[in-house]
Amino acid sequence: MTRTEKIQELLDAGHRIAYIAKHLGEHHEVVRRTIKKEKIEVYTAFDEINPHLVEVFDVWDYEDVLDNWDRMAWQGEIVVIPRSSSQTDTFTSGLLKYLKETYGGLREWVEKRKYYSDNFYVVCVKCEKELPFSQFLSRTERLSGINSSCSRCFYLARSEDAHRAAINRRRAYKAELPYIWSKSDRIEMRNCFGDRCYLSDKDDCDDDHFIPLFTGHGGTYLGNMYPLYFRYNREKHTKNPFEWFEANRQRFDLDPSRFDSLVAKLAEQNGLTPEEFREYTYWCFANPRNLTQIKRDNARYRRRVTSVELWREATGRTYETGNRSIGTKAFEEASA
Repeated sequence: MTRTEKIQELLDAGHRIAYIAKHLGEHHEVVRRTIKKEKIEVYTAFDEINPHLVEVFDVWDYEDVLDNWDRMAWQGEIVVIPRSSSQTDTFTSGLLKYLKETYGGLREWVEKRKYYSDNFYVVCVKCEKELPFSQFLSRTERLSGINSSCSRCFYLARSEDAHRAAINRRRAYKAELPYIWSKSDRIEMRNCFGDRCYLSDKDDCDDDHFIPLFTGHGGTYLGNMYPLYFRYNREKHTKNPFEWFEANRQRFDLDPSRFDSLVAKLAEQNGLTPEEFREYTYWCFANPRNLTQIKRDNARYRRRVTSVELWREATGRTYETGNRSIGTKAFEEASA
C-alpha cells in the first residue's frame, strides 16, 4: 500500500489529520500538503462542521512547521512555502503572522538560511510555477512580505500597462483631445476598478472610453477610462453608455448597481455628482465635434480644453457646487 493510499484509508476511517501524521511519523503540515497535492478526499466528522468549533494553533505548532522546513531545506529538499489561499486558511495565515511578529517576516526568516535559502520555493499566482523565493519582490503590505507574482510576471504586467497606456494616449493625441494617461495612471485605474470587467467581472478586458473619442469629447484620462469586457466594448462602440446599458443589461445579465457604482466613481474623478455626470454625457452626444471644431476650441483656450469645461460654459455651471476633486490645472500642465 502506498503512502497516499494509506492516508486515504485513514481518512475514510474517520481519523483526523493530526492522528494520521502521528501514525505515519510525519508532521501534520506535511500530511496536509500531501492531501492538497494529491487531491485526496477528506473525511469530515460531524464535530468538524460545527461552526462554533474553531481550531486553535499555538506557538509550538508554528515552530514545528518551521523546524520541518529547516530540516528539509538543509537536507537539499525543495520546500514549497504555502500561501494563505482563503480567509478560512487559518493555519497558514497564522503562521505568516507569527513569522512577521517573531522573525520580522518570511523573507527575513528565509534569508537567515543563507547556505540553503535557494531550496525555499513559492508558487507564482500568474504563471503558477514553483520558483525560488529569491525570484519574488518584497511587498511589505502583504502578510507574506512578498509579491504574489514572480519578478518576471510582475514586470511583464508593468510593461503591458505602459504599452496599453501608450496606445490610448496616442488615440487622444491624434484626436486633439486631453491625454493624461501614463503607466501609473492605468495602474491607478486598475486599482480603482480592478483587473476584470467592472460590469460583469469577466476577463479579457479593454480599456474603454466611457465617452467615446468619436464624439469629439472626453479624452484619455482618469475619469473617462474603465475596464470593460472586450465583447461588450465592441457592442457599445460609439453608443451612449447610459442608453447602451439600458438596452443590453437584460441581454447580458448585467447588474444595475455595478453600473451606478461605475458612474459614481467616474463622476467623482471628474469633480461632478452622478446626476451632473449623466447630464454632461448626454450633452457630449448631443453636441459632437469634428477635428476642426476641436482645434478651434483648443485655440480659444490656448490648450487642450476639457469637455467638462465646455459643458460648464455651455450650461452656465460654476465650480462652486458639488465635489470638485479634479480641476483644469492638471490638464493645463499636461497640454502646455
